[in-house]
Amino acid sequence: MKNPILVSTGSFWDGKNPLDNVEAIKKIRQLNVDGVEITFADPALLEGFFSNEVRNLLQKFRIVGMHLPGIKYQRNDKTSEIIRKCYCLYRLLKADYANLHMHWIKDASLFRGTRWNIVIENGGSRHGYLVKDMQEFLKKNRRFKMVLDVNHASESGEIGEYVKKLKNKIYAVHLGGGEIPDSAGHKLFHKAPEEYLKSCEPIKKLDCPIVIESNWGNNAELMKKELAFVRKWLKQKS
Repeated sequence: MKNPILVSTGSFWDGKNPLDNVEAIKKIRQLNVDGVEITFADPALLEGFFSNEVRNLLQKFRIVGMHLPGIKYQRNDKTSEIIRKCYCLYRLLKADYANLHMHWIKDASLFRGTRWNIVIENGGSRHGYLVKDMQEFLKKNRRFKMVLDVNHASESGEIGEYVKKLKNKIYAVHLGGGEIPDSAGHKLFHKAPEEYLKSCEPIKKLDCPIVIESNWGNNAELMKKELAFVRKWLKQKS
């Protein structure tokens, strides 16, 4: 399969209640997908994941990713402790990559000396980051690759530019229907307008995992429709 399909546990966030990653993983296990990306939006979500139950749940998946907490990664004891916990969990879960947003990183040297696959997610224009900023960051920090989040890149209409200029650096794609205004969530891809879908066409040139990151909350039918639509759009068999 050219593009392994993963599902982000963040897709089960309903916009109100805290995300239950374990329950989300159990639901993703029922789908015919290649992997899961576990969203640790808050450092508190790391607690309780150091268990045999979690390791056993993840054994079904070929690819496991971690979305690291949304904090400022700067040089202080609190940040160092969070990075240590993330790294220990990464090794314990035998994860394939750890993802974090570029605009969270205040000191990239914090990740030196560790043997994990760090991939950097692009921000949108509202964060003040564009393709040229990602190019500059990756040039300075050559050990990193990137996650192309089309939800964010669509803000500035740069999805195609990321593929054109950083194709060899793109490790994975976050796929959804665009940003939900004034929210941390993403719209459903299968409900996106034709113009938006057309703007996402360049990602079909990529040979990398596709992570579905759109919000269906507890609606199982929307989850199934989203997965079926993504497969059809990618022209994959279920």
